[in-house]
Amino acid sequence: MREDSDLVRLQHWFQAAVLAPRGPGPEIDDLVTASARQTARQRFAIYWRNYRLRLLETMRALHPGLVHLLGRELFHQFALSYLEEHPSRTHSLLRLDERFVEHLERTRPAPEDDGDGRWSALPDLVIDMARFERLQNEVLDGPGTENGAEGAGGAAPHLAAPHLAALPPRSGLPPPDLVLTPAPCLRLLRTSFPVHSYVAAVERGEDPAPPEPRPTFVVLTRRNYEVVTRELTPRAHATLQAMVSGAPIAEALRGPGGEQGISWLRDWLASGFFVAARPSTGHDADQAPPDDGGEKPEPSERLDAPRPPTPVPGGRGTAAM
Repeated sequence: MREDSDLVRLQHWFQAAVLAPRGPGPEIDDLVTASARQTARQRFAIYWRNYRLRLLETMRALHPGLVHLLGRELFHQFALSYLEEHPSRTHSLLRLDERFVEHLERTRPAPEDDGDGRWSALPDLVIDMARFERLQNEVLDGPGTENGAEGAGGAAPHLAAPHLAALPPRSGLPPPDLVLTPAPCLRLLRTSFPVHSYVAAVERGEDPAPPEPRPTFVVLTRRNYEVVTRELTPRAHATLQAMVSGAPIAEALRGPGGEQGISWLRDWLASGFFVAARPSTGHDADQAPPDDGGEKPEPSERLDAPRPPTPVPGGRGTAAM
């Protein structure tokens, strides 16, 4: 038993020393033997450095757009600062960046701290891009509809996914008083820059210029294990957000013109944004969760012509709508 407890203590020390930003303390000379060519600290440093290199490699893979925007050296500075405060705590490295956006927002320098002026134009863009790429990873790694999942909640749906395609009413008929269940992989996002287009270009191997600011509204989902991103108009995004938040179809479609709203609904159902439907109880909107938060960007007048999702390498895709 004594040998087992000593081994456990040594393992805990080793883990803590590898995670420590400055490595182990002076006790290392009593716990790690030196070699003919290296001291105990030098030998241990091999593990300490390789661990960080592996985490940096993972962060680069999770944020290719941000690496391209900042350059590897500056990205590593942001990533190492984050990893020192938030070391890996899960079995999956796909969740390594779970709090990266939070860290970037919290450590965002004040304008007076921006000595060379380089950061002043970057914070919103950097944070938008980190948030978008984190959402891509979440959609890719989380539950989807490939195996016939009908979403979270556990309640028996009124209409299962195969019947949803018949929902859009014929022209002239009122929208149904139904509440839709979103796909578990559906996410909505508002950004101040069109970062989704920039990231898609990077993933295609292009060298895009940093995007200019423009209020942007996107929806992400997953089809056949591929993440698909679509840009929406502000009104379409607000309508979809209302449905995702639990508003009955009839209520969510009051704002847009009748045929326009029905056209959106038909497209979203065909795209697998929703997996089930049930009759409205009359209190659904009161119980709906808040939308994605933050300050709302000024409405954009840009209206994109619909086009189908365009897959890109890496299990992701982008399109506008």
